[in-house]
Amino acid sequence: MLGTGDNQMEIYPMYTESGERMMVVYFPAKKLLYTSDLVQPSSKGGFFMKQYLSEIKDMVIREGSSVENIFGMHLPLISYSKLLKELE
Repeated sequence: MLGTGDNQMEIYPMYTESGERMMVVYFPAKKLLYTSDLVQPSSKGGFFMKQYLSEIKDMVIREGSSVENIFGMHLPLISYSKLLKELE
């Protein structure tokens, strides 16, 4: 954990096969998750590699985070529910 209040950040390693070297950053006051390079939009619509989406979902559950929105290196701000809907 870094900082306090509205500026607090929680940094988590992914602990997954595809995200083994990646870290994500959660901003609890904003319910915002930086997904590093794991979530990427596909050129055909949707997202690239559903396994990556699943790994993000598993991390959110594992850490007990209350995520509403996500963004990443190649991903503009989107609602977390859009990621979950893609996994259905």
